[in-house]
Amino acid sequence: MLEARQDQGAGLHQITPHSASSLLAVVSHGDRAAEMAMLWQLCSTIEGFGYAVAVLDASTPESHDNPGLQDMLDNGYAFDAARANEDSWTVLPAARGLQSLAGACSLQGGALPLLGHLLSAFGAVIIYADAATLGRIMPGSDIRPLLAVSPVMTLLISAYRSVKQLVTQAQITPLVATVAADNSPTALEMAHNVNRSLLYCTRTHLGQEVESMIVRAAPHVGGDSPDARRLALRLLEGAVALAAPPPPLSLGHQVRSH
Repeated sequence: MLEARQDQGAGLHQITPHSASSLLAVVSHGDRAAEMAMLWQLCSTIEGFGYAVAVLDASTPESHDNPGLQDMLDNGYAFDAARANEDSWTVLPAARGLQSLAGACSLQGGALPLLGHLLSAFGAVIIYADAATLGRIMPGSDIRPLLAVSPVMTLLISAYRSVKQLVTQAQITPLVATVAADNSPTALEMAHNVNRSLLYCTRTHLGQEVESMIVRAAPHVGGDSPDARRLALRLLEGAVALAAPPPPLSLGHQVRSH
């Protein structure tokens, strides 16, 4: 097992240049149980590859007692590298900051270079936000956001709406991961049924082929989940590099929220 993880880490170094952070995304569409399960497994797995990980959480607003991305934008400071390595991963409130970046996409090359400057201490940066926000921040990019879906037919509507919004409005194709509750045949069959239904809808109504995976939410006993490692590597292959020279100091003031 140890040798396998070393081999995966070596492959990951080939995927991601040392000089650049890798930007990934997880789509928020109301299926919080599946989204949180996948988000934390991704953080743990990528951290296990040896990378400091930051999560920009659009579901949590910045505040005086809980500062985050907007405060970094307002003051133009980058996250301290020493702090980035203190914990397994860092979660930053980012509701206001991501909205500011979404409104600044036309400024001096867009939002991504600014994120690359502010978060250069991290090897991987994961944005957790809804489809509309992701589409405004990185329209037309090659990123493959993760859209996690619980094996519940009623959640297909919100999942499909998010796929449609990403594909038609931002020209971004997500990676769908249907989360099986456990390894039982019944749970896996439910996950496959929901997955097939979602892919049928995207193919029929959007004319879009969407890559998908079945992922077991619970790690295997005695080791990390192979599904989570496979998913993390696939997302890192489709990540966007955040390498960029430091932007002008005035840019932080230009993206300040109002």
